[in-house]
Amino acid sequence: MADPAKSPDPTDEELVKLVRQGDRDASNELYRRYQQEVYDRALAKLGDRDAADSIRQQTFITVFEKIDQFRGESSLSAWIMKIGGRTTINYVKSPENQRRQRGETVPLRGASSEDSWDLILNRPGIQAPDQAGTPLEKVLSRERKLLVKQALGLLKPEDRRLIELFHIKQRSYEEIAAELGVPLRTVNTKLDRARKRLSAALKKLKNP
Repeated sequence: MADPAKSPDPTDEELVKLVRQGDRDASNELYRRYQQEVYDRALAKLGDRDAADSIRQQTFITVFEKIDQFRGESSLSAWIMKIGGRTTINYVKSPENQRRQRGETVPLRGASSEDSWDLILNRPGIQAPDQAGTPLEKVLSRERKLLVKQALGLLKPEDRRLIELFHIKQRSYEEIAAELGVPLRTVNTKLDRARKRLSAALKKLKNP
């Protein structure tokens, strides 16, 4: 029987199965197949190429993080576009975008010139052992993901919860404030503080 990984045009179902098994070629193919549509939709809504690229990267971080949750109840394309749409909505609501709308200069959370995990942590320079040059390869760094999960375990429950709500569960600032019972104006400060503590925990793990 032919190996689906070697198929010239694997189905979405085959791709999902292989991605779950850690197949890098399948992950690259899934990204290649849907990344442009995610980008185009974000660009159409925002009219900002840098923001659209940021949303594309964050969308696929979430896609690969949650691939085990895909149950096939909708098409793979629809599932990915739903994640992309939610990511775009969160960006529109973010303080960074609101400052940008006022003409202030702010860094994008997912600019393509940096490693996606580095941008999530807001702390560049933590290199993964197998890091390559493309955005997808950076997103897929299994070693980095394991390291981040270990570092999360070292945080205080409140800091860990903030990171998980915003970066993994894709909650908006308003939703985080409601769930944690804190004022909306404090969420950004608390999240930045949690990122710094996570970055410090990563350093400790890398240099015990």
